[in-house]
Amino acid sequence: MKEPIIVLLIEDDPMVQEVNRMFIERIPGFIVCAIAGNGQEGAEKVASFKPDLVLLDNFMPKQNGLETLQAFRKQDTDVDVIVISAAQDKETIKTMMRLGVFDYIIKPFKFDRLKQALEKYRLFKHQMAGVGSVGQQELDQLQGVPSPTQSPSMKEELPKGLNQQTLSQIIQFIKDQKSPLSA
Repeated sequence: MKEPIIVLLIEDDPMVQEVNRMFIERIPGFIVCAIAGNGQEGAEKVASFKPDLVLLDNFMPKQNGLETLQAFRKQDTDVDVIVISAAQDKETIKTMMRLGVFDYIIKPFKFDRLKQALEKYRLFKHQMAGVGSVGQQELDQLQGVPSPTQSPSMKEELPKGLNQQTLSQIIQFIKDQKSPLSA
């Protein structure tokens, strides 16, 4: 059995804390080890609990999420971060991304969006565990980057009698239709 992923939740709103905790624990393999009500308390709990992942709000008293994330990076804290915040301004999002957040989810959000982020994180953590190397194709898959479609070595073989140009025209024709089609 794989080890569970330990999550620290840093969120100041008690109701949002509880909803997020329930969402996280609905996903098998994730355990919330602690909840902090602000960034300062969260930084202390990261030091004591050593979680794998922090779910971090931005708008909080004492120390906001951006300041908390900057503190993690200055101290070289070995923790991954997913931001869950109502902050939608491009500058905040850009700064958080530059500081290496794994994902950024804008409130309000649906359970499926959090589930998607956590499952992607689980795959990433599993693939990057241990020592060794990672190939470009594996890295692209982890990052959700589509494979090059026209690369000669990656080209899919088409059924006999169908060439790429004909297939492209058929796909475009189907996409352009406004009503259902029948074979």
